[in-house]
Parts: sequence; C-alpha cells; structure tokens
Amino acid sequence: MRFLAPCLALVLLLALSPIRAQCASNATETVREAINDLLDDFDDFKDSEIFQQCVYGCGSENPGKEWRGRIKVLQRQAMRREDIPTRLKDAIGELWQMGRTYARGNARKAAELRRRIETVLED
Repeated sequence: MRFLAPCLALVLLLALSPIRAQCASNATETVREAINDLLDDFDDFKDSEIFQQCVYGCGSENPGKEWRGRIKVLQRQAMRREDIPTRLKDAIGELWQMGRTYARGNARKAAELRRRIETVLED
C-alpha cells in the first residue's frame, strides 16, 4: 500500500502529459491564427485615409482603433500563458509597431516588421 500512492501519482502524471502538450499546441495554434487574421485585416484598411490620418485614434469610424483593441486583448490573453512561445508573444507587439510604422509613411520598415512576424508564424 505504501508504494501504491506514488505509483498512482506517476501513472496520472504520465497520462496527463499528452493532454498538457495538446493544450499547449492548441493555444499556440490559436494565437498563430489570430495573428494571421490581424495581418489580413490590416491589409484591408492600411491604406484608408482615416487610418493614415489618425493611426489608432479618431473614434469608432477608424478600423485601426478596433484592430488595436483586438491586439491588446490577444496580448493580455497570450502573456498569461506559459505554454505560448515568447517569440510568438513578441510578434503580437510587433503587429502594433508595424501598423504605426506603416501609417507614419515608413512602408519599408513596416514590411520588415511584417516579415519578422511571418517568420515567427512559420516556426
């Protein structure tokens, strides 16, 4: 009986390991998909006059403001998770920087940031 409890604990630990790995994999994939969606949405509004003028401000008529809000939510959710790779978390912050850089007229630097984000998504 004395050895039964440690054996059961070991069996449970080994049985739950694949479940934890699957959860980590699911969380990482969810973040990757969210970043891809944000990149696609950015492409839809990045050349709009209101975004160029206001970047992330000017109220609800600016799609950049709502986009920035979605980035903030994703960032808060991802930062709490230890199972999401740090590089992927960093890519979320780079999304914001990419949008800001593009709106300020530096398309080359914005494209560089985008390539870095896409490289992280491919890893």
